[in-house]
Amino acid sequence: MTTVLSFGATGNFGRDVPRHLRAVGADLRLRLASSSSEGVAQLRAHHPDAEVVHADLLDPSSLRRAVAGVHKVFVVTPDFMDEETAMGNLVAAARDAGTVRHLLRLLFVLPGVAYADIPPDLRAMHMPQAQHMDARAVLDASGLPVTYLNVLSWSMRNFIWMTGAMIRDTHRIAIPGERSVPYIDPQDVAEVAARILATDAPAQVGECLDLTGAERLSFSEVARVFSEVLGFAVEYADDPEPLRRRFGPRARVLLDFLRWEHPYADRFPLTDAVERLLGRPPRTLRQWLVDNADAFRAG
Repeated sequence: MTTVLSFGATGNFGRDVPRHLRAVGADLRLRLASSSSEGVAQLRAHHPDAEVVHADLLDPSSLRRAVAGVHKVFVVTPDFMDEETAMGNLVAAARDAGTVRHLLRLLFVLPGVAYADIPPDLRAMHMPQAQHMDARAVLDASGLPVTYLNVLSWSMRNFIWMTGAMIRDTHRIAIPGERSVPYIDPQDVAEVAARILATDAPAQVGECLDLTGAERLSFSEVARVFSEVLGFAVEYADDPEPLRRRFGPRARVLLDFLRWEHPYADRFPLTDAVERLLGRPPRTLRQWLVDNADAFRAG
């Protein structure tokens, strides 16, 4: 039986991977890793049929224990991770285990953006574009059989944690810097990951698959979709102050990233990778919102 180790199973893109793995891989044994005791408890409660382990990508000893005997590894890391250290540790653990046949890594790397295009202060804090470029450099040099899922879209779930309270309380989506980008349902990403992990000899080893949603939308167009689905008017505002009030000192990092990304918005492509891999079109923002409307309604 093939053992699959999954990192990030409590996070935005990784939380749905175990469910999709169960759906497509009856001969898979799941091992789920978290770096916190709270995450371990959450995973045990939600996935009683899986083995749950404490493993920190920055702690080599815990990582070696987690990777021992594993055949496939799915990796999605938190934002602002020191990837040179984390991926270096993972590569060493995989080599020590001697059993890893495939590593599937989630990335966010905009095409045509060089490392020098990222300001030094954002590189120093391992902002997502920089951290994922670091991760790929380590894994490319490792010689391990790696496939990359490069998610070149905003996650639809961003609207829940970033603007959910704002929409409920003020009927506004206030994000600075109007831009048109694709949006992707994390469920689609998880299903793609599960399909690849469940394949004995995936054809995608060595490839970087650019995953996107089916449509580009501006924030103003997003607000119209929210208005139509929720049944009340939602307006877009090019205004950073609501995010500053909501997130306090932590807002600076988010706003710095949004400011950096803004001139590169036209670098987000639209691809057919999700449809090719799943045999169906990606879910639209409207479809996702119909299923998640209660997160944006008061009471």
